[in-house]
Amino acid sequence: MLCSATIMHLARQDLIAGAFNLARILKPGGRLIVTYRPGEGGNEREADGRLYTGIPPGKLVLLLESTGLKGLAVLKQADAWRPNVTWHVIVCEKGTESAAHGLNRIQSVLVQDRKVATYKFALIRALCDVSRYEPHVVRWGQDEVYVPLASLAMRWLIYYWPVVNAPDFISQMHGEKPGGKNLISFRRTIQGLAGSFGLDGLYALLNHIDEEPGTYRPNLKVIADAIRKGPVSFAGTKGPRLFGFSPRHAPPCSEGDSEGPHDPFGWVVVPQPIWMDICRFDHWIEDSIVVRWAQLTVEMNPDMTMSEILPLLLESPGAGRGTDEVREILEETHVGLECVWSGRALKDDYNVDHVIPYSVWGNSDLWNMLPCLPRLNNEKCDCLPTQRLLDQREDAIDYYWRLYRSRLPKRFETQIRRALGSSASSAAWEKIAMSGLKETVEKLASTRGLARWEPHP
Repeated sequence: MLCSATIMHLARQDLIAGAFNLARILKPGGRLIVTYRPGEGGNEREADGRLYTGIPPGKLVLLLESTGLKGLAVLKQADAWRPNVTWHVIVCEKGTESAAHGLNRIQSVLVQDRKVATYKFALIRALCDVSRYEPHVVRWGQDEVYVPLASLAMRWLIYYWPVVNAPDFISQMHGEKPGGKNLISFRRTIQGLAGSFGLDGLYALLNHIDEEPGTYRPNLKVIADAIRKGPVSFAGTKGPRLFGFSPRHAPPCSEGDSEGPHDPFGWVVVPQPIWMDICRFDHWIEDSIVVRWAQLTVEMNPDMTMSEILPLLLESPGAGRGTDEVREILEETHVGLECVWSGRALKDDYNVDHVIPYSVWGNSDLWNMLPCLPRLNNEKCDCLPTQRLLDQREDAIDYYWRLYRSRLPKRFETQIRRALGSSASSAAWEKIAMSGLKETVEKLASTRGLARWEPHP
């Protein structure tokens, strides 16, 4: 099947629907050829009014793969009549498996690299989490992807918080001892934040950072410097250096977002094949990392066991949090609420449902928590909503999103930019956020094999 010079004229919020329909009408074993070219300017609309939605080839491959296709080739082709025009050609096949082009290099770091600290595990785990939870903050170059160091520092804050603040000292570097000089560089920074917010205050701290990021920039910079000077510089000691660093420069944003992601500390440069396989296999990679991290920690702390370390590395700051705050917002409206999935009126005994189940995605952002009937919440359980259900209930979802935005604007806007790629400055932010939600659901469904759900009639 040929889709030539078409997909580039879809609005960004319609790309996921377009990709989904292409996959739907393709027969098993059939091949899809997509050709497109970016616009000539930085905006979506060219001077003559034509719509050109810019999307990097690698990101379009991931989008197509999220619908069950398998990327076979990405090519460039010169235009036959216009020498200054280049076309991208993507060839896909309907299938469910993907080849691992960069996975072997990741595995070499996990297994072969010398490790004096847990930093290399933490870096690759953070890249997995950014690919899963924040795919829209990265920028795509020609052969590499630029990941904001600020996003990685936030992930490290989450990972190391329970370890650093454990009742007993847990070394994360060979030779690290209580009261010694050879401490991980950000240990005192995290302990200071725990002194301000309490040992159980990480969830509250993360919300404060979303609302006032500048206030905590000095704290995050300490962590960012450790990432840059440590694993970014030294991952790949058994072969070519794996990652690079760009202090302030990344490719211009190509998807109509003039503001772009925040980059106060610079960018970690990841080869595109490695990033692609991180996106494909993030949950498998992370499972391996957590076990290896625990094993290394036990080597550094012989009096501890794996059963003591693993719960700390798997601790999630949002578990069981957020729903009470959402309830407060809903109850302040003084307007009758309706179940987001059925449209029926809600009484006081409603549940707050995670659209993408917390057990699957571990996300308690405001946009992901919506009210519904208890019966439907129990019925939905760990399933994902169908595309048809999201389409049918889009107005209800938009209503609650606008409500959250009116109550907690900074946090809500930070969260939808980070997770769904929607900018609050866009006139169509709801449509773009909904497109990001559908794309995330499709990726999770294809990579995790999760069941879909919609209410019974």
